[in-house]
Amino acid sequence: MREQSDKYSGLVISLSRKTDGFVSLDLIQVSPRHKGVGTEVMQALIHQADKYGDNLKLYPSDDYGSDFDRLKKWYERFGFRSNGDWMFRYAQGDLTM
Repeated sequence: MREQSDKYSGLVISLSRKTDGFVSLDLIQVSPRHKGVGTEVMQALIHQADKYGDNLKLYPSDDYGSDFDRLKKWYERFGFRSNGDWMFRYAQGDLTM
């Protein structure tokens, strides 16, 4: 169990529901990076968003040391699309069945 706990010890997530109907991913910070934790967390977030029909938005930032273009491509792997400075992902079907 300790190994599982250590896996997420550097994880910080902040989400908020906005008045425009989107759930905003305000902060996703993983340390150390490049270990698959961010991908695992993003997959879980997207699964839940799809399950409940929530549309997601985020503002990619290189404030925490990520390369901006690489970060945008990473989000695109999960179905986010750019619209100006923001990236959006619309819920994909009904996964409650």
